Amino acid sequence: MVVATVILLLACAAVSNCVGPDIYSDSGNPVETCHVNWTYDRTNKTHGSFCWDMFAPTCDGERQSPINIETKKVTFMFFDPKYQRNTNTLTGHIKMAERAPKFMIDKKKSSFILSGIPFHSDKRFRLMQFHMHFHEVNVKGSEHRVDCEGHDGELHFVHEEISSMNDARTSNNNAGTRNANKVVLAIFVTIDEKENKTYPGLGPFFDNLKNAVICGTDKVSGESETFTVGPLEFLTTPGNLYSYEGSLTTPTCNETVTWLVRHTPVTVSRAHFEELLKLKWENTKISVHGNVRPPFPMNDRKVYTNFKVRNEKNNENHNGNNNNENNGPTCTEWYESRVCGTESDDDDDN
Repeated sequence: MVVATVILLLACAAVSNCVGPDIYSDSGNPVETCHVNWTYDRTNKTHGSFCWDMFAPTCDGERQSPINIETKKVTFMFFDPKYQRNTNTLTGHIKMAERAPKFMIDKKKSSFILSGIPFHSDKRFRLMQFHMHFHEVNVKGSEHRVDCEGHDGELHFVHEEISSMNDARTSNNNAGTRNANKVVLAIFVTIDEKENKTYPGLGPFFDNLKNAVICGTDKVSGESETFTVGPLEFLTTPGNLYSYEGSLTTPTCNETVTWLVRHTPVTVSRAHFEELLKLKWENTKISVHGNVRPPFPMNDRKVYTNFKVRNEKNNENHNGNNNNENNGPTCTEWYESRVCGTESDDDDDN
C-alpha cells in the first residue's frame, strides 16, 4: 500500500494537470487543495486562464464554459427544475479551494435534490457546494455574459448526479466526481448601489468570509466554522433560466456540465462585496486577477430558455465589454488573438 501511494504521488507530480484531492469531498489535505498549478493571470502564457489547454487539453474543447448568451439566437423550450429537500436552509462551512471561497454543504443536514433538467429529465442531482466568482470593483466579475453584458460577480451552485456519486464512492476514486455529470446553477450578482442590501439568506455567507483560513498558512483546518445560509428563494423557484451543455470553468475543464443560468441577478451590499476583495490566495488578493474565466465560442451548441426572451438588440449595453481589454465586441475575440507559449516564455517575461 505504501509503495502504491508513493508511486501515485510521483505520477501526480510528474504531470502538470494534477489538481489535488476532490473538491467535493468532506475532507482533504488543505495544503493540496490550496496549491493548484494554474492561475487567472491572463498574461501568463502557460498557466494563465487564456492558456489552460497548454497543460489540460480539454480546456480547448468544443463545449467549453462560460459563454456569451446571444438572446437573438436562443431557443424556447419548456423546462421547470424542482428541488426535493429536507430543509429550507443550507448548513456547511467555507473552504478556500481552487482560488475561490466555497460553501461546502453538510449533506446530512441539508439535502437538496434537483430534477427536471433539460435533456436529463430522468436524472437527479444533489447540491454539493456553491462558490463565488468575482473581480475588482468596476471590473465585471461574472463568468457568463448575456449579449456581452456582465455583472459584478457570479455564484455557482454545483450539483452532482446521484448515480455518479455512488459510482465514485464505490471505486474509491477521488477524480471520479470531476468526470461525473453535473448541473451548475449560475446566479448573477450585482452590487446594490441604491438600497445597499444583500439578497435575503445570502448574508451569512459574506459575513463568514472573514473566517475563511487563507490558503498556504500553517493553520490545519483551511475551513470556517459550520453555519447556515438561507432560505434562498431561487432554490425554491429558480425562475427564468438559460440552459446549455458546457464544462467546468476550472481545469481540467471537463465537458460534463449542464448549465442553468438565471436571468435575474441577486444583489449584494457594497460592504459584503468588499469582504470578497479581502480574500487572498497564497498571499495575493484574489481580486488582483479575479477568478473569472473569459467566455468561450459557442461552436455548434444551442442555448435554451424556459421563458420568452426579447430578441431586440440591446443598444445600451451598460455593463458589457469592460472585463479588461480582451472581451471585444463579441466577448470572445480574445480566443482568436490569445498568445500561449512555453515555460521559458513566462520566464522571459519575469
